[in-house]
Amino acid sequence: MNQQLVNAHARHFVYLQRVGTSEFNRFSKILDELEQGILNRLPANLTEFSRTRLNEQLRALNAFQVDLYDSYINNLNESLDKIAGMEGNFEANLLKSALLSNSSYVVAQPAISQILSALRTTPLSIGTNGAGKLLAPFIADWKKAQIDAVNGIIRQGWFEGQTVNQMASAVKSNIAGQTARTAQAIVRTSINHASQTARAITWEANSDLVTGWRFLAVFDERTSSECRSIAALNRVYPVGKGPHPPRHPNCRSTSVPELDSRYAIDESGFTRSAKGANGGGQVKASLNDYDWLKTQPKEFIVDSIGKTRADLLLSGKLTSKEFAKFTLNARLEPLTVAEMIEKDKRLNLGLFG
Repeated sequence: MNQQLVNAHARHFVYLQRVGTSEFNRFSKILDELEQGILNRLPANLTEFSRTRLNEQLRALNAFQVDLYDSYINNLNESLDKIAGMEGNFEANLLKSALLSNSSYVVAQPAISQILSALRTTPLSIGTNGAGKLLAPFIADWKKAQIDAVNGIIRQGWFEGQTVNQMASAVKSNIAGQTARTAQAIVRTSINHASQTARAITWEANSDLVTGWRFLAVFDERTSSECRSIAALNRVYPVGKGPHPPRHPNCRSTSVPELDSRYAIDESGFTRSAKGANGGGQVKASLNDYDWLKTQPKEFIVDSIGKTRADLLLSGKLTSKEFAKFTLNARLEPLTVAEMIEKDKRLNLGLFG
């Protein structure tokens, strides 16, 4: 596994996580609208309603929620399409830059229509409850679960004779907790799925060059046992086969291609990106490895853990034990797709023409 391909994919994926933050922030803006719209639809005399009248009220409440969620999901799908196209372009550029300057191999870049078709027809592999689901049902099931939870709170409150204020408090707590938490997981998981799908389609289009891929995991206190175990195997999987990320909601694992030995890596194209703030070096390929991060460009280190911690890390004042207390991408400040592309260009010098 070429370290420079690992570096490029690892840095890019950390920035992709920040794009997830930006996308989630768009949803968080409608949480207040969701909460207020629901509360406005809880009549003061709700506890006096008959069961029939309650069901009528719940149907109206359901319609409001469906419309609001569908509006957001449509925006999310547009963003996922854009991200998938960008990820295919990133991977194709990366493969081009990995070739020797005198290589006659021409990297194929799949059409956006091919990538989007794969995005809609490639199942996710995210555990028992989500394994095998396509992206649209995966998101739709989340929407239904959130709506059912709110309706259930109100129905149970009516049955128990709770006041409208008690029901409203329970609804507000549910939206601020479960809805916000699961929305973040849905966004991050969907973006990772879009990224991995576009990457795999690009590899398939270049089967003479890409002979397989490896699973790359973040190693910190939040790493799942499944991702840790898969990464520890360090296996090369055939393109289109194997334990593709994401493996679970909020999965931070990614993938790296293996190239045919006939197409040697042109290290000169990676020289500057390979050198960290304290010089170059080949180290273990894990996204949160203490030694790995120190070899990366200072701009990336600052982006990943903040300027104060970056200065401590580079000066040797941040020990590996202290470093282990926080995660590499914990500083997930919002980042747009355009901003990510610009950072890729600056930090993966030699990867873009």
